Amino acid sequence: MTLSPEKQHVRPRDAADNDPVAVARGLAEKWRATAVERDRAGGSATAEREDLRASGLLSLLVPREYGGWGADWPTAIEVVREIAAADGSLGHLFGYHLTNAPMIELIGSQEQEEHLYTQIAQNNWWTGNASSENNSHVLDWKVRATPTEDGGYVLNGTKHFCSGAKGSDLLFVFGVVQDDSPQQGAIIAAAIPTSRAGVTPNDDWAAIGMRQTDSGSTDFHNVKVEPDEVLGAPNAFVLAFIQSERGSLFAPIAQLIFANVYLGIAHGALDAAREYTRTQARPWTPAGIQQATEDPYTIRSYGEFTIALQGADAAAREAAHLLQTVWDKGDALTPEDRGELMVKVSGVKALATNAALNISSGVFEVIGARGTHPRYGFDRFWRNVRTHSLHDPVSYKIADVGKHTLNGQYPIPGFTS
Repeated sequence: MTLSPEKQHVRPRDAADNDPVAVARGLAEKWRATAVERDRAGGSATAEREDLRASGLLSLLVPREYGGWGADWPTAIEVVREIAAADGSLGHLFGYHLTNAPMIELIGSQEQEEHLYTQIAQNNWWTGNASSENNSHVLDWKVRATPTEDGGYVLNGTKHFCSGAKGSDLLFVFGVVQDDSPQQGAIIAAAIPTSRAGVTPNDDWAAIGMRQTDSGSTDFHNVKVEPDEVLGAPNAFVLAFIQSERGSLFAPIAQLIFANVYLGIAHGALDAAREYTRTQARPWTPAGIQQATEDPYTIRSYGEFTIALQGADAAAREAAHLLQTVWDKGDALTPEDRGELMVKVSGVKALATNAALNISSGVFEVIGARGTHPRYGFDRFWRNVRTHSLHDPVSYKIADVGKHTLNGQYPIPGFTS
């Protein structure tokens, strides 16, 4: 195949023999020490992304026959949560990497699957995405894909919210055929080297949260897409959604990963607040207690935080196991299989969003005024959840669950449902 980025990163030989969750915990412990400082600085988490590369976790979902870990979805979800607990930006980046890579298998050819999975495993490639655009509505895509005589395309335009594009090796990009041809209006998906001439990831990400996710814009200027870099036929994703084919699993995969990023952040906020309450918080004088840990209202708050996480965690793990069951069906997937999974994931997304927002905000009640000092960085938890949870309105996830409960309707398959 044509695709062969210049950078080569040798994967640790024994990485697949380790416990990936344990590997993630080890990395998380290291990153936790610098998370506040890095969040304040913004920019790129270059060193931390190299840590992930060296760990071999970038091939977590790559099947063993192609040199990867061959992990199942429940394990992958646990790894995302562990990383996000230490650093929401890194959980976001790694989660998007795990969302991108399965597109190879969902809509690509067997040859593409073998080649790209092998390259990801052997060279520890990071994947980035370039799908969203900042136009009149979320699917108003204007990046032009012009067909070429050899069966490839030329891309021109600008994508936005390109999480992980900067610093990646493999870029998943969508374009729309806008010329007067039989393909006019078709959506094209492709996996190209990020180093390809004409691809420019920009340093223009500036949001209140997820500050080290490199989620800025990416410019495409006369970017050549080779025929064997095109994933599936024109409109492969659209047809998969319409027919509830395997490619339509992209949405529940992405949404479940997002939910577990939020849950990881919530766990991180709870852990940090607990340590602060135990070691630095002062008791409220009228309470007549000696330590802040004896305050009945503080104790109740921690109980409520924990109970909310217990429920959301349990639902997330149940959904991860259901995803694995549905994933294993391959092309035997039915609309009912897909629908039941999406309803389950929608509920998890709502639970995780609400729990994470409530906990990341509520911890200030149990740490007190001194805990608002920037050196503690407690605000980063809420900022990270609030920023990413606006990716798609959670109210629509709740409505999807309600429609199924009341009327037996499944969510209409799409990029977020």
